[in-house]
Amino acid sequence: MPVLIAYYVNMKILIIDDDPDIRLVIRLTLSTYESITIFEAENINEALECVRKELPDVILLDYHLESITGDEVLKEILLLPQGEKSKTIFLTAKTSHDILESLHKLPIVGIINKPFDINTFADELFAMVGHPHV
Repeated sequence: MPVLIAYYVNMKILIIDDDPDIRLVIRLTLSTYESITIFEAENINEALECVRKELPDVILLDYHLESITGDEVLKEILLLPQGEKSKTIFLTAKTSHDILESLHKLPIVGIINKPFDINTFADELFAMVGHPHV
């Protein structure tokens, strides 16, 4: 068990969402886990810079940003050498069959629908990235 604890220390999560309230809710929801460091980006430029500098383990990516879709952001992230190392989860209120089908074709580990339940959010996230609670 000590090996698992050591493995999860310093997990970095990048939240990419243009809605500051969503970022706040996620940050507060995950703040109870001391071994998680949260980074935030509200646009593609901030997201790419954070991926380059911080090498996040997990990216929580909103599907519909103000001027670009999340799948376009993910394609840009994947062009970075560091980008392929992160596990990506889409956050979306869009539940049309076509959008969900197109997202599942991307190299992601899951989709969390908005609005999400703050009581189960961490469980969903950890299950998707293959981590027990930290």
